[in-house]
Amino acid sequence: MSQKLTPILFLFLLIFSFSSLLPAISAESVINKADSAEQSQCVNNQNIPPIKNLFENLAKSTGIAGFINNDQNVWTDGPGRLVMILIGFGLLYLRIAKRFEPLLLVTISFSCILSNIPQAGINEPGGIIYYIYEIGIRTGVFPLIIFMGVGALTTPEEIKIRMQQLRPVSRNEKIIFPLTTLTLCIILLPSAAPLIGFFMFGNLMKECGVVDRLSFTVRSSLINITTIFLGLGVGSKLSAAQFLTIETLGILVLGIIAFSMGHPAG
Repeated sequence: MSQKLTPILFLFLLIFSFSSLLPAISAESVINKADSAEQSQCVNNQNIPPIKNLFENLAKSTGIAGFINNDQNVWTDGPGRLVMILIGFGLLYLRIAKRFEPLLLVTISFSCILSNIPQAGINEPGGIIYYIYEIGIRTGVFPLIIFMGVGALTTPEEIKIRMQQLRPVSRNEKIIFPLTTLTLCIILLPSAAPLIGFFMFGNLMKECGVVDRLSFTVRSSLINITTIFLGLGVGSKLSAAQFLTIETLGILVLGIIAFSMGHPAG
């Protein structure tokens, strides 16, 4: 009889224990609901901007607003940027469709467009084109790399030119020539050593015959990459604030007049 009562007694104790926990559980749930309601009330009480302000801020961040309005009320920072972008597209058309010096000027034209995009900051401190100009052109690094590539660049067209050679030139003479030129530059004109030095370094890599892979890289991939960055850096100076000035426009007008008079006169 006692064995039959044991499960019943155990079930009775379990039900009694669970019923005693119900008030605590219900109290905790009430507290949690109160906390949730309080948090929701705090969120609702925060200063959430109205929808109108959100749309106004969105409109002010567009490029159209940048072309129309600007903080400094200077026309070159607003409509002037649009003028330079249109000029950039026009130059791209001439260089792609009419083949006007496309190798370098395509990158210059595209950089002109990028530099005049309002609110983008590409041509300002922190922007990529700004640092391309400061690091590569202002310091003179890009011209030196290009001269190094020129010192190593014989094009297929130049190879086809038939030139009469006065005497055979040995490999040793070809190696001694850039070293001798650099030595004379060091002695007589050290200020030109960076430019002449890189030019002779490229020529030495080509003529020594032991670094063909480096010579090929310098006269192909490296010089092409540098040309791209050089064009982007030069184009960064075509921003409206720097280009649309009386001094720059006056120089352009004088250049056009000089070219118009000099070309017909031969």
